[in-house]
Amino acid sequence: TLFNKGKYKKLIWYASSSGVNAIEVCFIITPGVNTHYKTKPEDYMSYMLMYKGKGSLIRTLKEMNLALNINVGVDESYEAFTLYKIKLLLSEYGVIHYKNVLSYVFAYIERIKRSNVSGDIYNDIKRIEDNAFNFNSKKEVHLQAVELSMGMFVYEHKDILYGKYMHSEYNESIIRNVM
Repeated sequence: TLFNKGKYKKLIWYASSSGVNAIEVCFIITPGVNTHYKTKPEDYMSYMLMYKGKGSLIRTLKEMNLALNINVGVDESYEAFTLYKIKLLLSEYGVIHYKNVLSYVFAYIERIKRSNVSGDIYNDIKRIEDNAFNFNSKKEVHLQAVELSMGMFVYEHKDILYGKYMHSEYNESIIRNVM
């Protein structure tokens, strides 16, 4: 599962060359999510974590002056594993109270894990990705070429063009297993 409080716990400090105060929480998903590219269970988790409404992780952290922004998603993905990252831009107060930030992050993850997987949310994600695919023409041609070339190693040949956006197989158990 993605958010397992298992043997891989480690806190690593490093200084950012940009001077940005951020905290990154990384998780290993095994096997890699590329094997489920038609379901994209990682997108479901990202959608839930990026939610900005009442009761959301980022709204709570902003209200407590702990964080300013959140970004989540796959950092690297291979057949054997995927590295999934939650990155929070912290306030000065958040840097001092980073343990509280981490507590809120893990509590929110537990809340997501206890909730039901929703077909409606999955369909929302599908609509968003379908729109992204349909209006993708503004992307620079050389970036599209790189994306398609990389897709040749991940998707079935018939899915290379649409694979990155595809959400054609809603599968609650695959989504739940990644959680």
